[in-house]
Amino acid sequence: MTGVIFYISFTRKFINTKENYPTTDKVLRYGEYFVLFLLGIYTYLHFFTGTYLPQFYLENIMKVLILAIGVFFIYFAAKQEDPLLNYLAAGNAMLVIFSTISLGILLFNVRNNSLFSNALFYYYVGIIFELFLFLLGLTYKNRRELIRGIKEQEALKLEAEKKEFETQLAVIKAQQEERNRISADMHDDLGAGMTTIRLYSELAKSKLSDNSIPEIDKISSSANELLNKMNAIIWSMSSSNDSLGNMIAYIRSYALEYFEDTGVNCRINIPDNLPNIEVIGEIRRNVFLVVKEALNNILKHSKATEVQITLAREADELCLYIQDNGIGIDMDALRQFGNGLKNMKKRMADVDIEFRIENKNGTLVTLRRKVVQF
Repeated sequence: MTGVIFYISFTRKFINTKENYPTTDKVLRYGEYFVLFLLGIYTYLHFFTGTYLPQFYLENIMKVLILAIGVFFIYFAAKQEDPLLNYLAAGNAMLVIFSTISLGILLFNVRNNSLFSNALFYYYVGIIFELFLFLLGLTYKNRRELIRGIKEQEALKLEAEKKEFETQLAVIKAQQEERNRISADMHDDLGAGMTTIRLYSELAKSKLSDNSIPEIDKISSSANELLNKMNAIIWSMSSSNDSLGNMIAYIRSYALEYFEDTGVNCRINIPDNLPNIEVIGEIRRNVFLVVKEALNNILKHSKATEVQITLAREADELCLYIQDNGIGIDMDALRQFGNGLKNMKKRMADVDIEFRIENKNGTLVTLRRKVVQF
């Protein structure tokens, strides 16, 4: 009986009936207290009196009460859609069945020397089945707790990754907003100032008519060059320009304007359907500066009459070709513009773009990068 009392108490803690099933908890708790009370009376009668029949009836009353508690728990647990409670219900059902057989043998006073007529034998068999099914339930509960713990860890990990991603996104957004603000300030303040300097220098040149002053020409030229460079910086910093189409349009506009009135025919070949790819400012700026340096080398060194700029998609790569029909590059004598080529290679390496320059009916500059990396 003491073992049964502890088992009822443990079951209440095991499935947390106090919080999950309050009504069932009350039934089990009061049943536990009542069995303990009867056990106390039985103990007193056994050790301090010589009576037999009260002990016999009290013992059977306790057994019937335990059976009633067991039947109640089986009924309750079988109604729940919880495998853990179903395991416990099955174990208690086995104990109740074999305990009923055991109690029947005692009540009907079955007496012979066979093992199968021994009341304790059936009671022990019921306990063994109950413990076996209880251990199955315990295994299920441990597995369920382990899975839940793993899910909670994964959820915490995903939440931490989400917060880290949101933090990085917020930092990138703040950086982009700062870039946009700086580019706007440069356009509104510095751009206006440089435009004013260029206009005043041009106005001064027109007033001098034939008496040209070289310094004023240099001021005008420097102001114009600086304004172009500043416009390129503003273009590369603005997040609204972060696309492949915008970069190609800007390069096309610059190239056509650069070769205007130079005697060099510039042709631009662009696919009809450009892929919708984001190209961040750092990549756009470095690609533009490399293209600008290549066009400058063509005008200064190639003696070309035609330049062709082609954007082509090859498998999973985008390729930008700059081809002229000039004298070609002397790969053995690169000192005359060696630093320029080194800078071009470094700029492309910094943004993970393959750079190549070769002789091919003139000079061919190739920029190549996988589409997924833009």
